[in-house]
Amino acid sequence: MISVKGQVVLPAEARTALGMTPGKAVTVIPDLARKQVVIVPLGQENPVERGYGLLAGKVPSLTRQLMKEKIREAAFEKKKYGIVRSG
Repeated sequence: MISVKGQVVLPAEARTALGMTPGKAVTVIPDLARKQVVIVPLGQENPVERGYGLLAGKVPSLTRQLMKEKIREAAFEKKKYGIVRSG
């Protein structure tokens, strides 16, 4: 049964079999061909945290590039105008 809030209660047997506990994240995938939904428990990892460091060492550091650019800009401004901006 679907509540007025759109919530669905999964039977305890199904939750236990899938290792689903209160607060566990799931994704709901509609299967329009079969007119059903598939509920898939998500892993324990936070997807954002899982991506952290994924490109480390494989691409240039954007932070390092930005810092080098800011140093060049400051040197240019000091040479041209005799001033250095902060920030």
